[in-house]
Amino acid sequence: MTLLEIDNLHLGLRTADGIVHALHGVTLHVDEGEMLAVVGESGCGKTVTMQTVLGLFSAREIAYRQGRIGFAGRDLLELPEDEMRRLRGSQIAMVFQDPMTALNPTLTIGHQIGEAILAHRRVSRAAAMRQAVALLSQVGVPQPEMRAAQYPFQLSGGLRQRAVIASALACGPRLLIADEPTTALDVTIQAQILALLRSLQRQYGMAIILVTHDLGVVAEMADRVAVMYAGRIVEEGPIDAIFSRPSHPYTWGLLECLPRLTTLRSQKLRTIEGAPPDLAGPLPGCAFADRCAHAMSVCWEYLPPMFDAGTKHQSACWLLHPHAAPIAEATRLRQSASAPDEKGLPRGRA
Repeated sequence: MTLLEIDNLHLGLRTADGIVHALHGVTLHVDEGEMLAVVGESGCGKTVTMQTVLGLFSAREIAYRQGRIGFAGRDLLELPEDEMRRLRGSQIAMVFQDPMTALNPTLTIGHQIGEAILAHRRVSRAAAMRQAVALLSQVGVPQPEMRAAQYPFQLSGGLRQRAVIASALACGPRLLIADEPTTALDVTIQAQILALLRSLQRQYGMAIILVTHDLGVVAEMADRVAVMYAGRIVEEGPIDAIFSRPSHPYTWGLLECLPRLTTLRSQKLRTIEGAPPDLAGPLPGCAFADRCAHAMSVCWEYLPPMFDAGTKHQSACWLLHPHAAPIAEATRLRQSASAPDEKGLPRGRA
């Protein structure tokens, strides 16, 4: 059963330099009890999408917003602020990116977790504090009574992240959004936090959206993957399909960038050449065309729709069009191009 459904979401944000077209028709869904990973480079729109789901942008920041965000039968974009405030934390919770700044340095850990409980539950402050201690114990914080009375600076990075997770779980949300939950943590603590999230998902039966750029984490944790680039979902599918049969050149590039044990010391890690596009300007075609070794003229002129690439597997790439040239032929055309065609484009893009 679908819990969250984002349909054709467009978002423009006002900045000092003008309007940034942050999201371009984002469409994805999350089922009950599922873990969906949203991956992509920094700046591709992962966090902005999640902040839009929670309604964290003010009216002054939003230049335009179109589409639908359905959650449990309601359109979140149509809800007034007081209803969204009741929904945040109780139904949808978020673990923010940096545990160093996600907590208020002037309040104790127990006070901050207790505030989340008091905001949605009719309990006394003493009862809220007891629940806060129980939550800290549940997420693996040692000596939870002592830690609840401490301030964030007195906890390590790993313990701070556990406290942030405890705060997010305070009211038993149906959907947990974990935005880069292992940022700034060492590898051992990262593994512990990820194992904790998986354990809590099984215990609570909640859905999780895992926002990350670490494909190693995705391979271990997720049921399904949505690959994002320049404010769009460019590929989506089950975890096995994305890793064994990726169909979008951007996904190929991300996978090729992964370090491998077989890589020789003398070999350099691969990178995706070029940089993401400027989202302040229009993007009439595929945003990845300038960085793609297989781009054709249609890639610059027309936005590719989602093509079926397998069972429950879709990709927004013109290479999947029934009339597209095989990939080897498309590459040859691009590399051998020397003169522009009748539309002024290099023949390698035709």
